[in-house]
Amino acid sequence: MYAQLELTKQGWLVCLPQTEHAPFDLVVYRDGVFKRVQVKHRKKRFGAIDARWDKYIGLIDVMCLFEPESEECYFVPLTNNQRCVTIRLDLPKNNQSCGVRQANDYKILVP
Repeated sequence: MYAQLELTKQGWLVCLPQTEHAPFDLVVYRDGVFKRVQVKHRKKRFGAIDARWDKYIGLIDVMCLFEPESEECYFVPLTNNQRCVTIRLDLPKNNQSCGVRQANDYKILVP
């Protein structure tokens, strides 16, 4: 529900599959582009959230990570060689920024 609302706010037309057996939860459309979206509920642990998508490779385009404490959605595009991701909601204790995926970079789904 939160993912659908956030995507609608961003200007995407949200389509729901007519079956529960689809490998994705939503299909979104904007500006001639369709994207298959899988939504996952992920709680923050140690200042970050993570997800794996081995079984979704080739079946979805975007993983939406919903964090219930903040009620925020993060849209992570899948790449060919990436099978998991960790995104930081809080700043690292060592103030490292190089190579750290900040959650704010994933709040908008890019066409």
